[in-house]
Amino acid sequence: MMDMDPNDAAKIKADNEKYKAYQDKLASQFGSTFRSEAGKAVLQHLSVICNAHGSTVKDKIHPDPNSVLFEEGKRMIYEYILIYLRADAERRKGTK
Repeated sequence: MMDMDPNDAAKIKADNEKYKAYQDKLASQFGSTFRSEAGKAVLQHLSVICNAHGSTVKDKIHPDPNSVLFEEGKRMIYEYILIYLRADAERRKGTK
């Protein structure tokens, strides 16, 4: 295995720190948006239209793969938002 150039290691570390700062900022922005009353209402609406708590298979006897994939894509958008909201909650818990 080749040894890593120290300059490459420093660049990777700097890039990782920038990415972490970006992710923290994004989580904070998601948190600020969805902690508001309007944001909570939007999140509730998204949970319904993205099938967050239901089945993505509409016809259980003859499921259509395209329909299932489409519904799973909608659910993933909702899950993506929740990932950032959890990250924001963890970040805020750690700063108190």
